[in-house]
Amino acid sequence: PYTTLFRSCVGCVWFVGVRSYISISWIVIMYEILKFFSLDTLQLLIWSPRFLQTLFSTFSDYCFVCWIQKHSKCSNAFWPVVSYMSSPFLAYCSTRTLINTLETNLTTIALNYYPWSLQNKDVKFLWIVALVCVMRPTAIIMWLPLIVFDFFTHKRYTINNLARYICIGLMLLMFSITLDTYFHGSFIVTQWNFLYYNIIKKVNAHYSVEQWYWYFVSGLPSVLGSVFFIFIYCFIKKLR
Repeated sequence: PYTTLFRSCVGCVWFVGVRSYISISWIVIMYEILKFFSLDTLQLLIWSPRFLQTLFSTFSDYCFVCWIQKHSKCSNAFWPVVSYMSSPFLAYCSTRTLINTLETNLTTIALNYYPWSLQNKDVKFLWIVALVCVMRPTAIIMWLPLIVFDFFTHKRYTINNLARYICIGLMLLMFSITLDTYFHGSFIVTQWNFLYYNIIKKVNAHYSVEQWYWYFVSGLPSVLGSVFFIFIYCFIKKLR
């Protein structure tokens, strides 16, 4: 019954247009390449997306290490990397072709390219952020403060810079609408449907029914792994 319910939920996600096809378009391209070279065997269809996702996650891990080395105040980047790489949930999801995994990868890469210093005025991170937000609109919750911080810290409050911010967002949004409309067969804005079904219709209400202690007995341990005990120790120490 649970498997049937899960498959029904996944089917509804694509039927009502809650997810953007951008998140799986790379799998479609890979399948078309395999088909073109007559290599679309069952095993390659199963394992090739996972292999490519593994490579992408590896690059994401590399960007995390670069980010720590460039901007961390730690004298040694060893322990932040250990904390990151020892996460059981990260190891479990890094090779899985989930939109959550892709969102995590893109977020980590964007954080590496984010202009944390005043000397860096590059805005290439905006393209990655826009891509993440059109795939998962809730990503704006994390990125909006960082975008506002970058906007004012680097004194980008000019018409040209503001137009650049808006144009990057609109270009990715229009690309998403065009792609989703093509695959869906009719005009559709998946970002609006995502907000409509999750906020107005509240179909995701079952995600918030856990008790407050759920994060300490299930949520955080599965994400932090062995670092969870260090987290509890530091948490109690700060309270004292």
